[in-house]
Amino acid sequence: MPWKETNPGLWQRPIGENEKFIKFIGDRAHTAGREHWAVTAGATFTSNIIIPPSELAGRCREAWCALRFDHPSIACTADGDKLSYMVGSAESVASWATETLVVHQQGVHVNDVVSTLKPSQYTAAHIIPGEEAQVAVLLHFAHWRTDGYGALQLAQAFLGNLCRIISGDARDLPWGEEVTRLTPSIEEVLDLPLLPTPEILEATRQCMETLTYTRDAAGVAVTVGGNTAPAGTRSARLRLGESDTEAVLRACEARNISLVSAVHASCAALTHREAHPGRRDKPYTSTMRFSLRPHLPQPYNTADYAAALYTGGYMIRTEAAQPWLRTARQYEEQYARGVTTDMLRCRREYAVQVLGVLQRGSPPPDPPPSEVDISSVGEAERLVSRRVEWGDAIFEVQDVSIGVETLTRQTYCFLWTFRGRLELNLVYNEAFYAPKRAEQMVHKLGGILLAELGKEVAIMDDETVPLLPPRSLVVDLSSPTNPLNPVNLPPWRKWAGASALGSMTFVVAFASAVFNAAIPATAEEFGVSPEAMAWGTSLFVFGFATGPILMGPASELYGRKLPFFLGYLLFVLAQIPVGLGHDAATVLVFRFLGGVTSSVCPAITGGWLADFLLPVERGVAVAIFAATTLVGPGIGAIASQMLVQSALGWRWIAWVTMALGVVFGVAGYIILPETYLPVLETRRARQLRLETGNWALHSKQEEHPVGFGDFVTKYLTRPMAMLVMEPIIFSMTAYISFTFGLIYLLFVAYPISFVQERGFSAVGGTLPLLAICLGIILGGFYASWFTLTAFKKKVAGGKNFVPEDRLPPMIVGAVSLTIGLFWFAWTSSPAICPWYQIVAGVPVGVGIQVILLQALAYLIDMYTTRSASAISGTMIVRSLIGGTFPLFAGRVYHRLGVFWATNLLGVCALALTPIPVVFLYYGGKIRSLGRYGMQ
Repeated sequence: MPWKETNPGLWQRPIGENEKFIKFIGDRAHTAGREHWAVTAGATFTSNIIIPPSELAGRCREAWCALRFDHPSIACTADGDKLSYMVGSAESVASWATETLVVHQQGVHVNDVVSTLKPSQYTAAHIIPGEEAQVAVLLHFAHWRTDGYGALQLAQAFLGNLCRIISGDARDLPWGEEVTRLTPSIEEVLDLPLLPTPEILEATRQCMETLTYTRDAAGVAVTVGGNTAPAGTRSARLRLGESDTEAVLRACEARNISLVSAVHASCAALTHREAHPGRRDKPYTSTMRFSLRPHLPQPYNTADYAAALYTGGYMIRTEAAQPWLRTARQYEEQYARGVTTDMLRCRREYAVQVLGVLQRGSPPPDPPPSEVDISSVGEAERLVSRRVEWGDAIFEVQDVSIGVETLTRQTYCFLWTFRGRLELNLVYNEAFYAPKRAEQMVHKLGGILLAELGKEVAIMDDETVPLLPPRSLVVDLSSPTNPLNPVNLPPWRKWAGASALGSMTFVVAFASAVFNAAIPATAEEFGVSPEAMAWGTSLFVFGFATGPILMGPASELYGRKLPFFLGYLLFVLAQIPVGLGHDAATVLVFRFLGGVTSSVCPAITGGWLADFLLPVERGVAVAIFAATTLVGPGIGAIASQMLVQSALGWRWIAWVTMALGVVFGVAGYIILPETYLPVLETRRARQLRLETGNWALHSKQEEHPVGFGDFVTKYLTRPMAMLVMEPIIFSMTAYISFTFGLIYLLFVAYPISFVQERGFSAVGGTLPLLAICLGIILGGFYASWFTLTAFKKKVAGGKNFVPEDRLPPMIVGAVSLTIGLFWFAWTSSPAICPWYQIVAGVPVGVGIQVILLQALAYLIDMYTTRSASAISGTMIVRSLIGGTFPLFAGRVYHRLGVFWATNLLGVCALALTPIPVVFLYYGGKIRSLGRYGMQ
């Protein structure tokens, strides 16, 4: 019977037989405060228009009211054998929305919401704000109200209403008109007779016979007692990447089976694998579920009737002994047959008979069913769009989900594809399955699917090809959504880790120049020349050259944390012999060893940051990191002069360095986790092998063990070959080496200019170095600004990115450095106010920072997979050349004078300035002639 107005504003119709028997199943759990088979559908989206937290609830309730206006059946109630809908005023509807829509606190997990859901007389909505402007929407329906297809269509409708409201386009909702959209039962839509015909009875008998398949069937072994009370429903999800999903679909097509048939056969295999050993020979029973919507007449086959239960199915049994592919083809035959005429016309009688069996209370199967059942919605994008737009508002839907509440030992695998990725969602009751076991089961399910599809199959003339690489046995944590991927660390942990790395690198940079002021004092104490003790700075910088050779391979074998902190500990301990040394040889040897061990910072820090920071975050962090690297020597030079001139003496430069190293090293060890993915995957594979007993599980790193020869090639022979054969690397390395060496040269030049020529005190003569430090900081801000504006806009706009896009700031830095050096030279006369010369350090610092930062970024972008080799060669040459600058700086400045010596540096800088200009315009052509670069 259709809906009728039985009282003013009250509309009613009888509950359909299918709704009635599904409602009976769900209602039996009400005594436990649950609702069996209740449907949950969700979507997670981001909006281009930020929704303030204070407005989120109000906007969502407006959209919820609009959804009720479009689909009023979500607000109907079950009263006995009738469904009732009361037309409300705007005020009563607003009250209904407040009652049925809940906004949760930010950070609440959807699983925790689902596990606490309670029965409701209405459909309910849950809004869960997330990080980075993400919002999750979760709709909760009693199953008699709708099915999985309808639930996702209603989620799409809600998003459409919310997007429209966010755009500022409010709707007028004339309450009372919505009753024309109340949904009829499936029996009314199909016009099924009240009295069954012989044909209907025969079709019903065949469907009813399948219910007996649940007896004596295989099921997942559950260890809890028979009287265990059910608890909340949770889910474990597995998401394949786009390439794996595409390969799975190709493999299914080659075998003439659908994706749902392949997953269904994998559910059968998983059930037998997880069954008690004594029941693994039993058949597997599951449900063939079909949406009836495509088979209904207009307009009931459209999303306008989403708030209705239009689904059906029957049981099917497959034998344990048959191969996976035969099982898949058995399911494919059933799915291909689909919804038949007999299945449609027996919907009423089948529901009547099933309800009768349930009401009679027939004894349940022993043991209770516990198989992994299945339900599919196919391509979810047919139901929920990737992008929802209205006016200026755009929602990007990142994720969708579908599931049911279960209060039994059965688990349900829901599968769908969205944004080109296959999702497997295993729903379970937490009273019977621990989360860890559920996670293992869904990963085993995916493993079975991939392993079976990865086998070779004959295609013609006995030729075989692997349709899908057997990747199921490879532990891969690289997915951006994998919680074990370091990019998913909490933001506070990321930036605390980046700060710790910056602080430890600052200490190393501080140590590299801190010995400079001690040269005269140590030369006098040990009876050697100042030129000999000047090696104390140069040897430390030379030690940096060993970083790529020793620490690069170590970080690839053992991860970031172990080699980094082992080297850092040895660097801290190397300060003890320097502080206690009584001869020049001891001090110089351990200064060199301090440089060798501290090379972990320049060798590993960049890779460590890249492990857990996203590209834009990484650009900012690397700019800050580079600033600390370059500011450190300046602060070290100033601090060392203060210590040497104080009563503490030169030995305290070692003790201060050691103290700083201990403080920042301990903090860094506590804060920083291991983040190198190949090592994390190897550890995870080892853990899974022990947990599952599947000794074939392995990481990609274990597939191709790296030998000593590989490291020699990557970090020594190939870098040198690239340096000689690639004109871009050669030119950039020359520029980087000159700029890097200039830092340590200026630590010699400034005391000569300001102390010996201008008469500043020893400490006062180093304070002008702060101008360089200020310039370095400003250069870091400029590089970050460029990354966050012009560079980011080009990448986000979909324009082709080329490495030369990194060069415009470098040109600015080159000009700034040249101007700064000439400025310093031409204002160096003692007759000129010293402030003019001091301020010249600012453009020098800007130039040093921007040149070094953008040149390295350019090489990384250009050589991509071989960037480690490119950077390795550059770092070795940079350290060797840069370390020689302090050795000749004093003699050059004393022989030529500050004016001519600095002018000479300015001329060198001017000669190097065209390098980034030439590569900006001709870099692409030059790259095309090289052997290693990106074409």
